[in-house]
Amino acid sequence: IIAMAGYFLISHTGYRERVETLKGNATAISGFINSGVTPERLESFIYGFSHSTGNSIIIIDNKGKVLMVSNVGDFYTSDTYSIDMEFCKEVLSGSDNIERGTLGGVYKSEMFTLQIPVISSMPRQVVGAIFISTPAPTMIKMQLYLYRTLGIAIVCVLLLSLIISYALSKKISKPIKDM
Repeated sequence: IIAMAGYFLISHTGYRERVETLKGNATAISGFINSGVTPERLESFIYGFSHSTGNSIIIIDNKGKVLMVSNVGDFYTSDTYSIDMEFCKEVLSGSDNIERGTLGGVYKSEMFTLQIPVISSMPRQVVGAIFISTPAPTMIKMQLYLYRTLGIAIVCVLLLSLIISYALSKKISKPIKDM
């Protein structure tokens, strides 16, 4: 029971920590966009940001059109010029969103994507969104490590309980055998 509680606590904390890191990155990019930076400087910024964090970054307008991409590795499908509204409806309504998958073929492999709206200051309205993606296998690998650790703990507890049960049953049954 303690192992299960520990597993869920660690798993949830690791997931939440990763989401908060991605959210912090997206918020920084959104602030940079809202500062009125030129498209060239923005592109340079997200390229550096993307490569230093190991995340793929896509910036879209409020119609789902891809405005800028900075891709780490070979994940992004280069012939994608817009993102299906099915995958960006929630973020374009002003809410943060998390998606897991290829976003309808935008990515070549499964990704874990945090979506943050870009909101203009005057008038306050959603003008686009930032998608920060990390390969899903990275998140899955962390979960598999936790599953393996939990499995080892369960096996150890079962073996220990079998040994203790055997020793106790021998001790309890000895007087009965001696009769």
